Amino acid sequence: MTAQVRDRRLRSQLRRAITVAEPSEIFNVSAYVFMECGYVVGAVQDADIYHRVEAAARGVTGLRRVTLHLPIAVTSGGDNDLMLVAEIKARLTARHDVVQSRVSVRVLNARAVLLGVVGHEEQARVIEETEKIDAIAGVDNFMLSPEEGYARLRLGVR
Repeated sequence: MTAQVRDRRLRSQLRRAITVAEPSEIFNVSAYVFMECGYVVGAVQDADIYHRVEAAARGVTGLRRVTLHLPIAVTSGGDNDLMLVAEIKARLTARHDVVQSRVSVRVLNARAVLLGVVGHEEQARVIEETEKIDAIAGVDNFMLSPEEGYARLRLGVR
C-alpha cells in the first residue's frame, strides 16, 4: 500500500472517529493526515467537546502522532475567514515556485493554519506569501517536509 493510500485510509478513520464522538462538530472540524501524522483543525464550542474530539483522534490506530488546533470558538470569522482562504490560495496559485495543491489552508478568526507536505524552501515561500496579507493575524505552520520514502513516492515534491 502506498503512503498516500495509507494516509487517505487514516484520514477517513480519523474523520469517522471524530464524527462518532461529536456529531455536532462535523462541519466545524477538519481532519488531515500526512505521512501518518493526524491533524485536527477547526473551532469547537467548549472544552468538553475539545476533550471528546481529542480522545477520539488519539484513539485512531496507525497514526504516528496527532496534533490538534481546536481553539474554543469565542467568535466566528465566517465569511471573512473564507475570503482569506480564497486570497491565500489565489496567491499561492499565482506563484510558479509553489505547488498550491500540496498545501491545505484553514483560517480561524483571521489566523491562517497551513498544512501539507512540501520542502523547506517551498514552506518558507508559502508562509511568506500568507504573511503578506494584512488581514491575517498570524500563521500556524503544520506543513511537513517529505521524509525520504514519501518523497520518492511523490515525484516532484521539493
